[in-house]
Amino acid sequence: MKTFPCPQQKCSVLSAQFKVGRLKLRPSPFALCAFAFCLLSILTTHAAPTLTNPSFEANTFAVSPGYISGNMAITGWIGAPTNRVGLNVAGGLNVMADNGVVPQGTRVAFLQSAGGVCSTLSTTIKGL
Repeated sequence: MKTFPCPQQKCSVLSAQFKVGRLKLRPSPFALCAFAFCLLSILTTHAAPTLTNPSFEANTFAVSPGYISGNMAITGWIGAPTNRVGLNVAGGLNVMADNGVVPQGTRVAFLQSAGGVCSTLSTTIKGL
């Protein structure tokens, strides 16, 4: 019988016996119980990862061109330097949101680098 790592314990894998091209399983009651417990623990302990404000729709920036420094922090995100990171609404006269279709919602975040200074926008992914 083989064992494979499972979150929090080892699980027994059902043993198999091959018979003329047909698979015949002979699980023991203990193996079935251990397998069911392992499967249940995997399903209950792993939640889907979540991202706060993934499409940048939680904020509305009124001061053009949309830098954080002239408006507010982007909900769920950390942008630096604040005078080079911000939000724009796609379409219209917003020069930072002119590179294609917005995949979700109407707002886009932008990063602008100048003078060798790199701009960053970061967040924390919960549930990994």
